[in-house]
Amino acid sequence: MSVISHGAVRTAFNASLQTFTDGGDVNVTGTDYTPQAGRPYITGSLTSYIRTPVGYGLSAPHDVRGTYQVSVNRPAIEGLDTADSVAKRVEALFPRGLSLALATGAVLTVMSASERPEMTSGDWLTVPVVIEWYGTE
Repeated sequence: MSVISHGAVRTAFNASLQTFTDGGDVNVTGTDYTPQAGRPYITGSLTSYIRTPVGYGLSAPHDVRGTYQVSVNRPAIEGLDTADSVAKRVEALFPRGLSLALATGAVLTVMSASERPEMTSGDWLTVPVVIEWYGTE
């Protein structure tokens, strides 16, 4: 069984994101959340997970890498500056080189956190922040 499982990765990132303050409600995968009109919130989810052997044979180690995305959701009336400001603080929460210990004993390393272009949908403005990570098992 993999020590860097989907669930272990998701749990570690979710726990870190839930320490984020002053960005609105925090919603992570597996929780029941309904957005409320005009109330800012952020959502976090594991968006990719790739496990690749580094060598031949059944006992070869594996590189595991992927992305975790945080979507900063703000009322559009606040404007892009506010959403960008919160997105920059999310980036700072996951700096390059950050180590995240998993409950399984493995450690992940953040390669980068990068804000993506905003998306507007009705009364909401969303700025995604994509965190790239890797680990070896």
